[in-house]
Amino acid sequence: MSGLGTSLRKALIVARREYLQRVRTRSFAIMTVIVALLGFLIAMLPLGFRFLAGDTQTRIGIVSEVTDLPVDPITTLRVTLDTASAGPAGTITGRYTLSSVSDPAAARDQVVGGSLDGLLTIRRGSDGDLAFEYFSKASEDEPSVQILRQAAAALAIQDRLTRAGIDPASQAGLFAATGFLVSPVDPGATSPESANGVLGFALNILMFTAILTYGYWVATSVAEEKGSRVMELLVQAATPNQLLSGKVLGAGAAGLTQYAALVAGGIGGFLLQEPVSRLVLGSRATPSIADAASSEVNVSLPLLLSFGLYFVLGFTLYAGLYAAAGSLVGRVQDAQQVGTPITMLAMVGYVGTVGAAAAPDAPWVAVMSQIPFWSPSFMVFRIANGTVALGEVLLSIGLLLVGIMVVLLIAARIYRAGVLLYGQRPSLRGLISAARSG
Repeated sequence: MSGLGTSLRKALIVARREYLQRVRTRSFAIMTVIVALLGFLIAMLPLGFRFLAGDTQTRIGIVSEVTDLPVDPITTLRVTLDTASAGPAGTITGRYTLSSVSDPAAARDQVVGGSLDGLLTIRRGSDGDLAFEYFSKASEDEPSVQILRQAAAALAIQDRLTRAGIDPASQAGLFAATGFLVSPVDPGATSPESANGVLGFALNILMFTAILTYGYWVATSVAEEKGSRVMELLVQAATPNQLLSGKVLGAGAAGLTQYAALVAGGIGGFLLQEPVSRLVLGSRATPSIADAASSEVNVSLPLLLSFGLYFVLGFTLYAGLYAAAGSLVGRVQDAQQVGTPITMLAMVGYVGTVGAAAAPDAPWVAVMSQIPFWSPSFMVFRIANGTVALGEVLLSIGLLLVGIMVVLLIAARIYRAGVLLYGQRPSLRGLISAARSG
């Protein structure tokens, strides 16, 4: 037990040294700020999609020169506009704010100044029909103008029906919503262009970049210490296995520090969603954060935690490989070269998710999700898209843990032999020989 405690203590000493070397650099501080900002932006994705979809507050002034309208024009227009711009599942969004205007000239100035988006004037033409004039910076082709045109047409039809002697109760039946059901060929299909698909790609890119970045930290650190002969001193104080464990733990802790910044930025984004939504999208009441996320993109704390778990496990797997590769060379440049096959191995999972977007439930996607080298990329992508069962997640985590144990055992043998080899060019034969003799 005392031997195990000594080994753990020495590994932690190496980890502390590795961690402090990383976090005290200016580049680490800059990257941490960038990662925190990225977490904030990911959390704000629902708001971004709603903004890009045109879910903004449109403020319209109404001037009615017609005194014999059978209905209140503002109320009728608002109901039609809200129905036409309804959100998912028919949710009324309240995107339009209508107000009566008593001074048309001042209202036009407000449109020019931006405090009003448009001014709608209602008149009665020489033929007795209602006529509308919309003064706005928006073009005729913009969705908001097209929806307003529909609302104006509905108001004009109601006026015609009233003048034709049809009472309002009968008109209500004429204007009742028509049932229209869309039946997809594949109800479970996920569009690769959906908001959740974009989120899955964003997290996958972050996963791939983080694992490679922190993995190269381990490889270059080992190569640098070996090239400067510092390794000769370190192996006198700790065993190669302790050095390997310390390197992985130290670089992993530095990575988790940046991941904590990502989560902190994400939490900040969640907390600011509603006030920012009110500021950007208008003064209407904003749905709850959970409702907004579920209707646009499923950004949730469990998803971020799942990302963190797969990042830690994926990094541990690849860090062992990078440490073994770095131990075979004595220069940082060579470490980048010998690490290229490992990078290509990780890239298979990253690129594979591009094809998975078109068929997230395909059998090959399920298989790739269980292979330890690629399960972090595939599982994070599938979790973001909501196309994976809990049992599959648990199985992939179990297989990933087994894979980590196997990789670290092999990496330790290579590391033990590699840290003492100086002046030898890395080769596949040398790698296999080191693994057998370690």
